[in-house]
Order: sequence, then C-alpha cells, then structure tokens
Amino acid sequence: DRLISNLIPSLQQLHLRQCDPALEDLQGKFVVQQLASRFPTMKRLDLEGNKLGDATAQALGDLLSSGWPLKTLNLERNCVGDAGAQRLAGVIARHPAIQMNLEANELGETGKDAIRDALVTALRCGAKPNFQPYCLLREARAVVA
Repeated sequence: DRLISNLIPSLQQLHLRQCDPALEDLQGKFVVQQLASRFPTMKRLDLEGNKLGDATAQALGDLLSSGWPLKTLNLERNCVGDAGAQRLAGVIARHPAIQMNLEANELGETGKDAIRDALVTALRCGAKPNFQPYCLLREARAVVA
C-alpha cells in the first residue's frame, strides 16, 4: 500500500510484468482495486506474466464497467479462466475500443465462446476491437462476414 500511495497521482501507465515473486490472484485483485481508486485516469496497465486468475479478471471487469478509463490491458501469460473471461467479455461488448490481451491464459471453451460472442457484438456495432489471442477475433470476423 505504501508503494502505491507514493506514486505520482496522475499516473497514466504502469507495468507490473513478471513480478518476483509473481502477483497471486487475490493480491492482484487488491492491487487493481487500489490502482483504480488512486489513479482514476490511468490509461495502460500491463500485468503480463504473473499468476493472476479469475478474481483479478473479474475485479478488472467490474472496474472497467464502472468507468475506469483503461485503453490498454495486458493480462498475457496469467491464469485467467472461464469466469474471468466471461466478465471481461462483458467489457469488450460495451467498450470495444479497449486493447486487451488474454494470450496464454487458461481459457476453456466457455470463456472463449463468451469472448468470441462479445467480439461479434462489437463488430456488428461497427467497432474495431483490438484483441489477443487474434484467433478469437478472426473467428468473430468470420461470423460477421
């Protein structure tokens, strides 16, 4: 908490890649909640290569849905599963301009379907979502075509 409170109040981007020791899921949930409350104008958050899972992804989904204005969210190489993917899918459907990376997570078919459906919705509304893994975006484009 002391680290966060000493950072510049107008922080726009933060890279917490491959923390040593890696951020665990409940720690990640706490960190993102604190970041959103202390840095309400943050635009870019990079959490690649930690051990963040569904609790962190769901917290991020809640924060983004409530207006936290991130433009780029990198969750590559974490442990996000179906529940987290489903929550983030809701964000994609409503805020398709966000650049999101969920490459190399633990998405099952339920999570992939939720993301794909959200991308289809965004594409049908004329949005141009920027999402990784690209294969899900490509599949969504094929449905819309």
